[in-house]
Amino acid sequence: MIKPPKEKEFYSFGAFRLDAAERRLSREDEQIQLTPKQFDLLFYFVENAGRVAKKSELLDAVWADTFVEETTLARNVSWLRKILGESIIETVPKLGYRFTAKVTQPQENLLIVEEQTVQYTRGEEIITFNDAEFPKIKERKSAKSFAVSVLPILLVVLSLLVGGVFFLYRNIDKAAKINNGKIEIDTARQTFDSEVKIQKGDFITFSVAGEFKHGQNQTWTFEGDKNADDSNGYIFEKAAPWSLVGWIGTETDQSRYFQVSKINSLTADRNGTLFFAVNKPQNDYTRNSGILLADVALNRHAPNERPQIKIGSIINLQNRYPNVGGYLDVWGDVWNKPEFAKITTETMFVSTHYNPNRDNGSGSWEIVSADGKSNGEPLAVGDRIHLRNKFPDAGYLDSCGWVKDLPIYKDFNDQTTAIFTTKSPNRDYGTGTWIVRSATESDGSPILEADSIALENGFIVVVKGTVYKVGFLNVAGNVKDIPSFSDYDGSSLVFSQDRPGDQPIPDIWTITISKAVLE
Repeated sequence: MIKPPKEKEFYSFGAFRLDAAERRLSREDEQIQLTPKQFDLLFYFVENAGRVAKKSELLDAVWADTFVEETTLARNVSWLRKILGESIIETVPKLGYRFTAKVTQPQENLLIVEEQTVQYTRGEEIITFNDAEFPKIKERKSAKSFAVSVLPILLVVLSLLVGGVFFLYRNIDKAAKINNGKIEIDTARQTFDSEVKIQKGDFITFSVAGEFKHGQNQTWTFEGDKNADDSNGYIFEKAAPWSLVGWIGTETDQSRYFQVSKINSLTADRNGTLFFAVNKPQNDYTRNSGILLADVALNRHAPNERPQIKIGSIINLQNRYPNVGGYLDVWGDVWNKPEFAKITTETMFVSTHYNPNRDNGSGSWEIVSADGKSNGEPLAVGDRIHLRNKFPDAGYLDSCGWVKDLPIYKDFNDQTTAIFTTKSPNRDYGTGTWIVRSATESDGSPILEADSIALENGFIVVVKGTVYKVGFLNVAGNVKDIPSFSDYDGSSLVFSQDRPGDQPIPDIWTITISKAVLE
């Protein structure tokens, strides 16, 4: 079992600082989000740094009241390595893991009264009164006169201390954890109301364990039945059969759902309640049974203080319809696929993936201004930008390759162009330039964390008076529908799609600050 932390218990290792009492991990001034189980696992590693922690020991300590398999432990170790660095948790074959970082426990937040030395903390400023400043106090022989002399000083110090505490309270980090607990999801219900109220901009992490049973002694995990057919005919067609899905909103508005096992976290793009359901057939009335245990950690910024997205920000773009964890992502080299031999300028394929931090920054994009703005200036509606992928040498998001000219996309003729990455941000008449659009905000409005945006391609060519445009960044179909892409476990294909001028601007993507740890 993990021992309860002391009232003030801090650990430092490398650039990281762990606050056991507040259950927080930070790197310099950056707060790092962990699920409750990930924090428990890290805390156990830190307390047992340098020695081998057996797998059975870790399972008993972190998942004492829950039956889980070793794959759950391995998945959480893998996630911690992504945050801390691959080498900080060493695998010891056939035994377990060893936390290799040097761990120290700094002394801080002290109120010391020793002889005539008083120290207190106010904000980040430490003020110390020592004996030299009170030479007359030592000369007093009478306890009564000593108390009379010292009392005013102690009252002053006490008032300053109270003021310091108030100062710290008033200046606490605006991103505060407001919910961190285990939810027992009753799978017998058609929908399960978690009673967790979500606000736009909330950052939510998920960790689920347990199982449920359906029918005659048949058991599924929250990931769903891996042997079942695709989910046509099931309530949530884009999720695996018998998997756990969630959504934010109302009980009946289930359009923006996500499969819980395919995402680790999300940033809410709307207000509402967090609901869960099991993806069963629409016409199936057999009773489910069992409980799924979900750890849901929710972090919220103060109202109207969501972080601004800026030029130079590293961001994720999550597709909003349907919300199945589809983040814009790169993978694979175009030259490896003979089907794309006609295209010679492209670098990597672009699709969506369930995990925003899948592979070495492949789901993270750096905003580069195409209007001459400097890094650090706010991103605004109407800005022209390039998007540089953070996977090494992946290049820039680009619209290239007319769908009608690529037989591999014969079933997607309603789309305009295929999307790849290229080395140059300005390859061809603005194909690598994207204009930030919004269905609700006017040009010049700043873009905030969790805002919904559209990206319109900047390609414009006029031929004999006719203006040709590419349109908006769009998703269509599934990666698995293209046999040539069977080597990639992604979500949706990415195209551009032109729209008639009288159609409203689509809000296709939710923009959030990347949580990836990038080298």
